[in-house]
Amino acid sequence: RNEFRDVLLQAHLGTRSAVYPLRNAKIHKRFVKEGKMSIVLAEQKVNLYFSNCPSNKLSTFVKFLSAKGTNPDQTVGARGRLLSDKPKGIQEISPLMLRCLNTGQSLLSQKRALAETSSTTPAKKRKEVTDVAMLGRMLNPIQLTTEQKAVVSAVMAGRNVFFTGSAGTGKSYLLRHLLSSLPPQDTFATATTGVAAAQIGGTTLHAFAGVGTGTATVEQMVERAQRPPWVAQWRRCSVLVVDEVSMLDGRFFQKLERVARLVRRSDRPFGGIKLVLCGDFLQ
Repeated sequence: RNEFRDVLLQAHLGTRSAVYPLRNAKIHKRFVKEGKMSIVLAEQKVNLYFSNCPSNKLSTFVKFLSAKGTNPDQTVGARGRLLSDKPKGIQEISPLMLRCLNTGQSLLSQKRALAETSSTTPAKKRKEVTDVAMLGRMLNPIQLTTEQKAVVSAVMAGRNVFFTGSAGTGKSYLLRHLLSSLPPQDTFATATTGVAAAQIGGTTLHAFAGVGTGTATVEQMVERAQRPPWVAQWRRCSVLVVDEVSMLDGRFFQKLERVARLVRRSDRPFGGIKLVLCGDFLQ
C-alpha cells in the first residue's frame, strides 16, 4: 500500500518491474480454475494477463485482492493527494486473515441512507461477498500429513514420484492438491480407467497418448502419437500424473516410455517427462 492506503501491484516483467495502483481495477476471474485471469486498469490503460498459474495460488491471490482492496477510509481526491504532507512510502500488505473478511463484509452490508428527494425505499444491494464463514474455510491451509507433505515437496522439486496407500488414505485427495499446485498448461492428469480419471479431472492414459489400445508395435504407436493433437500434448507435457497405475500393463508402460523418447526426440527417461504415479498394488 502507499501512504493513501491504496493497493499497489508490483509486476516483474523480465528485467523490468512496474508498479500499478489497483484503484477501480476490474478483475476477470472466470477461468481461475484453469490458471488464467486478467486485471483491467482503466485509469492506466493497462491490461494484465495471467496464464499457466497454479490454480490454488491464483485463487488465493484473487481472494486476497478482493479482501484487501476494500479500503475503509474515504478515497482521497486528486487535490488532497497534491496537498497532502504525508511522507511517501510503500509497505507490504499484511497476510490475509479472517478479520479482513469480516471488515469487508461489514462495509458491504451497510445500508445506504434514503435521499431527501426520494419517497421510495432503496433497492436491496446485491450481496458481493460470500458468507464469511465459508470464505474462512476456503482460506484455511490444507492440512496434509507428514508423508503427504514429503510427496508434495518431491514433486515440486521436479523428481519422479510413486506413492501408494490403501483405500481411503487420501491418494486422490493428494493428487488433486498436486494438480492445483502445478502449472496447468504442461501438467496432464491421467488414469488407467475412466472412473479414476473423472475423479481427478483428467483423461485416460490411452486418450492422452493417442496410441490406441497399446497392442500395436512401438513403431505403429509412434506413428499414431505423432498426429495432431497428440504430438502437441506429448511435446508440451512436463509432468504426467497417472492414477491407478497398478492396473497398467507393464509391457504397455515400457512401450509408452519408448514412444515418449521418440516423439519428444530425447534420450532421457520418458523423454524428460516427470512422472507422478499413484496406485495400490495390493488391491
